[in-house]
Amino acid sequence: MTYALRLARKFSIYPPGSCFDPVTMTIAVVAMAGSQIYSGMQADKAAKKQASAMEEQARIARQESEVSAGQKETERRKFLAEQRMAYLASGVSLEGTPLIVGDDTFKEFQIEIDAIRRSGIAQSSYLETEASTTRSTGRAQLVSGILGGVGTAALGAYKGGMFDKTKPATTTTAKITT
Repeated sequence: MTYALRLARKFSIYPPGSCFDPVTMTIAVVAMAGSQIYSGMQADKAAKKQASAMEEQARIARQESEVSAGQKETERRKFLAEQRMAYLASGVSLEGTPLIVGDDTFKEFQIEIDAIRRSGIAQSSYLETEASTTRSTGRAQLVSGILGGVGTAALGAYKGGMFDKTKPATTTTAKITT
C-alpha cells in the first residue's frame, strides 16, 4: 500500500473498507432515484391513456345500445303494423283477441328494448369503473415512484455520511511539515 493511500485512509471521512467514490455514489443514487420517479410518471401516463380509451369504449357502448334499441323500436312498429294489416285483410276486427295479441307483442318487444338499454348501461358503467380504477392505479404508481426515488436519495445520503454528525463536513488534509 502506498504512502498516499495510507494517508488518505487515515484522514478519510469514509469508514475503513468502503470502496466508493462520493461523486460516483452521488451519480448512482441520483440516477436510481430519477429512474424510480420517471418510472412512476410513465406508469401514470400509461394509466391515463388506458383510462381514456376505456371511457371512449363506455361512450360507444352506450351509443350502440341506444342505436340497437332504436332499431328494435322501429322493428316493433313495423311488426305491429303488419300484424294489424294482416288481421284487417282477413276481415278480423282489431278488438278482443287481436287487441290482446297486439298488446302482448308490444310488451314483448318492450322487454327486449329495455334489456338492450340496460345491457348498454351496464357495459358502460363497468368500463367507466375500470377507467377510474386504472387512473387510481396510475396515480398510486406515480406516488410510489416519487416516494421510492426520495427514499433512495435519502438512503444514499445516509450511507454517504451526510447525516452523520461524527464525521467532519469536509475532508481533513494531512499537514506536511518541511
